[in-house]
Amino acid sequence: VGLDDALSASGMLYLDDGHSFRYTEGEYAVREFTATYDARSSLLTLKSLASAASRDEASYATAERSERVVFYGVPRRPSMVRLAVLTSPSTPPSADPSLAMSVPFEYDDVTKRLLVHKLTTPILDDVMLAVHL
Repeated sequence: VGLDDALSASGMLYLDDGHSFRYTEGEYAVREFTATYDARSSLLTLKSLASAASRDEASYATAERSERVVFYGVPRRPSMVRLAVLTSPSTPPSADPSLAMSVPFEYDDVTKRLLVHKLTTPILDDVMLAVHL
């Protein structure tokens, strides 16, 4: 995730089986990623949600898992990174602390790179990463 000067970013990820033409029958998924920063709380959040088109038109099942997320342009070392699986796209992870768990990370002061790893969440789950700066 390449952050801009406001510490925000957005993008999409397309998934299908990689070898058939079943995507023409709706067997694909599209994930939308949005990173935002709240200066008042010093919280950088990354949401991964099913796109509206993917929810309405596509049906793709996979056992693939998210393994890691790399952020570029993080200005300082986080104090903590938490992961929450969202029951709805508007559910904040802080609403129920038991839903969020701390996840391991590495930070490089020179390159301003943050590596969040060992996530092991299903890639099609709606999730939020909360980076406490």
